[in-house]
Amino acid sequence: MRYEFQSMLYQTADEMCLAIASTWLSPSGRNDRKQMDEILAYKTNEELADDAVKGLGLDCSEASSRNPQPCTWMEERGITRDNIVAAFARVRKDLDEAQP
Repeated sequence: MRYEFQSMLYQTADEMCLAIASTWLSPSGRNDRKQMDEILAYKTNEELADDAVKGLGLDCSEASSRNPQPCTWMEERGITRDNIVAAFARVRKDLDEAQP
């Protein structure tokens, strides 16, 4: 299985999903804690996952040389919405635990 997101390779699907969640929460790449907290305060993990899937185009279908039948970006990498929901939950938990 190829775990790639935005031209970066990951060892596991979980690592890749964490990258997706982090990218969605910090689109500027600055990992601004205040911005992330504000987003997390108003959205559930499910809403965030749905927004990320749609906003990043992860549900778009594409044919590839390995699979001539069109499949979504997520299907090609063997992940589901639930994997991304879990990644947002982990990010939320990690931020809460790091709170002073």
